[in-house]
Formats: sequence, structure tokens, C-alpha cells
Amino acid sequence: MLGLTALFGGVGLAAFEPTRRSQDPVSYALRILLAGGIDPEIAAFYRDRDYRPLWVFDGRLLPGANALLKALSEAVDDNLNPHSYGATALSAAVTAADLGDLMALARLDLRLSRAAATWANDLRRPNKAAAMLFVDADLPMPGDHRGAYLSALSRAPYLEDALTDLRRMHPVYEALRAEGLQQRKSQNVTIQRLVYANLERARSLPPAEGRHVIVDVAAQVLEMWEGGAPVDRMPVVVGAPKQPTPTMAGLIRYMVLRPYWHMPHDLAAARIAPVVIRDGAWVLARRGLEVLSDFSSEAKVLDPGSIDWAAVGAGREKVHLRQQPGPRNMMGAAKFIFPNDQGIYLHDTPMKGLFNANYRAGSAGCVRVADAARLANWLVGGELDLMAPGDPETILSLTKPIPVYLIYLTVRATPAGVDRRVDIYGRDPLLLGASDDEASGLKLT
Repeated sequence: MLGLTALFGGVGLAAFEPTRRSQDPVSYALRILLAGGIDPEIAAFYRDRDYRPLWVFDGRLLPGANALLKALSEAVDDNLNPHSYGATALSAAVTAADLGDLMALARLDLRLSRAAATWANDLRRPNKAAAMLFVDADLPMPGDHRGAYLSALSRAPYLEDALTDLRRMHPVYEALRAEGLQQRKSQNVTIQRLVYANLERARSLPPAEGRHVIVDVAAQVLEMWEGGAPVDRMPVVVGAPKQPTPTMAGLIRYMVLRPYWHMPHDLAAARIAPVVIRDGAWVLARRGLEVLSDFSSEAKVLDPGSIDWAAVGAGREKVHLRQQPGPRNMMGAAKFIFPNDQGIYLHDTPMKGLFNANYRAGSAGCVRVADAARLANWLVGGELDLMAPGDPETILSLTKPIPVYLIYLTVRATPAGVDRRVDIYGRDPLLLGASDDEASGLKLT
């Protein structure tokens, strides 16, 4: 039997004129098959290209079919199951293809397209336990994009190159994929499972090389990326285990310079009310605090004497406290906003000593950055003086919003080997479906 290379003859898609391809006789067979309502998204793809086959021309299979079979056989490297795409049966069908049976070739073209689209989709869609929340409509999120992946294949001069492009992922993901292969060879089951668990988490990262920010929550580090590599990094403080920083992706659209800090009600009750009761309301001014009617943009400043501080301390009433901008403000000199309904953002802090500690999971969920000025300058591509005088809550919009990914990775692959981090939020056992005994063996302290 002829091998695939002999069947393909090294022919690329670019060799065919569109007018000739539109007359491919397999098109008529595809039109008949798809009239039965098979898979609407796949059907729409073929309909938009006038039912021209993707993997077949002039009764011959194109080289891309062989490349796809190879990619599907290697799906295990991505913690995917090749059998989910019918890889074995598909390989047999390609090998036994009857080049004279137009209907059989049409069916094979459909099977190849469905397998390619599903595989590309699965590469970028993590399982539910590892899913990332996308909070900006302008930031593409994982989902059912099979038609888009097939369109990308159809536009490429050669299917083989397009498949390589579809398999290209974020460098963090690709390093984990390579590490997973090494761990399979070394048969270190525990590390292998952790690597693949974090591979699931990394699926949501973009394959593009554009500028973006990664907050590696478990490592408590922020990275600035461009050109496919990190160009700067700094320590951060992330959410405490009882108030974890969520896994999410958004677009940093603007900065707030000289921000106010709106004190959470529980902190006001626990830390401020007892001091006011003991020393008097003058301590508020010393701390740059003022009492507001509420936290809306139309809030009015109230007389501290009008507040029943004993009731506040006892939790029977709430007080709205706002801290003025300044060197003691808990938001520091700037906030970095990626709009979301979780109330999460990046911000400066006056408590720089926090960044000297190895364990930096102590915020209420937001991310405190060690060097707000450096981050601000990188975001705008210029020099900003965050300490310059000006109005409170000044908005500085970015000319081009910058994607930010808050991701939870308890393992990263580095040139020096596996970098394990403490699972500060206890998420690994859930992702791995581990029993209590297995969870104990996974724990790193």
C-alpha cells in the first residue's frame, strides 16, 4: 500500500487556484452530506467556503492530513486523550482511503475537520476546576471556537504550518508541556500529576506575543511580558487564604492616581471605632480619614460626632470611612484598574516591608505591587511621576488596554527544573480529584 507521502505528493494548498478548487468534485458530496444537519458549526464553515473540501483536492489527500494525524497522536503531551478525536480510527481511514470514492473522501474530509477543530478547541479550554474568569468582553475567552480554528486552517498556504501555529501556546504553557513529557519519562507520578494540573490552568493564557501582565498568584509575583518573554517582574501581595485572589483575566484600561481608600466596614469596626472611643474623633484627621454618608460618587462628608462609635464597634451600625491621598494611604500612589464586578485590581501600598517576606498572601483579594511607578511606566511606555501633586482620583486612561492574567500556578517549569510553590489556597487536590491521603502527599509547606 502506498504511504501517505506518496499519496500526498508534497502538494500544498497554495498550488491551487481558487476557481479550480471550487470545482472539486468532492464539494458536491460534501453538500449532500451536510444537508442532513450534521454539526451546525462545521456545516457553516463548509457552507461559507462553497463546500470546498479542506483536506482533499482532485481526489487526493493533502499533506495536512498526515500532519493532523501526528498532532492528534501527540495530544497526550497536552494532557488530552487522542481517542477523544478518534485518532486511531482516523489514521486507519486515511491509510485505507479509496481515492476514487467521492462520498468516502467527503466523509473523511468532514472527520478530519471535526477532529482538528475539536483538538484545537480543547487545547485552549481548561477543565472547570481550572477555568479562568474572563471579565472583559474585548478579551477573547476560551469557548467553542471550532469554526474560527477551521477558518484559520483554510486561510493558510499550507495546512502543516497552520497546524503548527494552532499548537503554539503561551511560553508558560509550552514549558509545562515539555516538563510533563520529561516527567513521563522519569515516571515521577506525583510531579507529573502536578505539572498536568497546572497545564490545565495555563490553557487560558494567550498564545500571542503581545504585551500583557501575568500575576502568578501562588508565587506572589507579577511579570510584565512582551515579545514572548518576561521583561520585568516584581513581588506582590495577594489575597489571604480566607480572601483569595480570584483566577481571572481582564484588560487594564486605566490608572487612578492619588486614589482614595475606602475602608472595609469590618476594619472600621475592629480597628478605628475602639481608638475613636478611647482617644476621640481627632485621631481620624491624623490618619487622613473622613466620615462619608456612603461610598457613592455623590457621598457627603459627615461630622464624626454624628456617629455612634460604640454601635459601630459592636457591629450594630456601619460607618463609611475614606482615607485621603497621601503617603499613608493604603492604596499608595496609584491603582491599576481592569474593570470587573469582583472588586479586584492592582494597587500600590505604603507598606513596602511586606515585600521582604517569602509569604505574601495577606490582602483582602486585591494585588499590592512592590513598585507601582515601574509598572505604571511600563504600561504607558514612558515616564510618569506618581508623586506629582494633583487632584485626588485622577483618571489616566491607557492608549491601548493591556491584558492582565491572574493565574494560580503551583508548578512552573524553568530551565533549572520544576519550581514548586505552596498551594496557599488548597486548590490542587480539587483539580486532581485527590483523596485525603493523596492530598497529604501533594502538600508542600
